[in-house]
Amino acid sequence: QINKNFSRLKTLGDFCFISKGMVLNANEKIAKGEFKKTDLISDKETNIHTKRYIEGKDILRYNLERVRYLEWDTERVPSKISRPTFKELHENPKIIINKLNNIKATLDTDNLYCEQTIRIVILWKKLAGIQNRSITNSVKKNYANVDRSELEKNSYNIKLKFILAIVNSNMGNYFLNMIR
Repeated sequence: QINKNFSRLKTLGDFCFISKGMVLNANEKIAKGEFKKTDLISDKETNIHTKRYIEGKDILRYNLERVRYLEWDTERVPSKISRPTFKELHENPKIIINKLNNIKATLDTDNLYCEQTIRIVILWKKLAGIQNRSITNSVKKNYANVDRSELEKNSYNIKLKFILAIVNSNMGNYFLNMIR
């Protein structure tokens, strides 16, 4: 029997910033109906499809099933998408986790861009000095008694591969499913 009192344990958020990926449909306020997500994605790299891109359904345990390409630096993207996130979220080593069904995760060291069916897990230390509303709100909401510099400090001796092994383990899945 596993004790279900987790109050003394550190959480993943104590070491990592956790965010969902981009929402790629047209922003309702400035570009309503101009495009949908599928209009922005290509199976091949082109002049405008320059960012390597994945969705939650592309993630396997420790691997990826496929990588496609996302339109970027055009009139529409990123300026007209609903939730563009911020570049450091994608352009850093990170763990990417599918949002639906059985939890599967892999390590991304190739700066893949991700959409909302993926949870992005990035060490706090990789975001040191990055000022962003999403990060600030996360710290305020989840860590009222902890300074951001303390979160960054927590992450200095943490290895993403160690976290990845836990997330992909049966025990890790058990714990994550209990709180998800």
